[in-house]
Amino acid sequence: MGQSIVAHVELRNTCEISDDYLVLYDTETGARARFRRGEARLSTQYGNILTIKLDRAAKGLSISAPNERAQFKVVMKIECDNSSRFDEIKKSLRDELN
Repeated sequence: MGQSIVAHVELRNTCEISDDYLVLYDTETGARARFRRGEARLSTQYGNILTIKLDRAAKGLSISAPNERAQFKVVMKIECDNSSRFDEIKKSLRDELN
């Protein structure tokens, strides 16, 4: 069992999805943390596997998120999968706002 730590995770979000829809997730304990201004803090164990998941509110979207081992400072990058559903959502939002 690893040492208890608070992992400070910096998010590099190349998607057009707001950080509000992204959740940092510890795959071993199930612990979760929200991103605020591109950063999240999660109480976890050193070396646990961390990943990023979409909030349930982001229906129809998908992302590609790497797994990273928990440490004191972690940088994680996400990329969006180009899908017609995502394009439809973006078009709908643009139409509503214009």
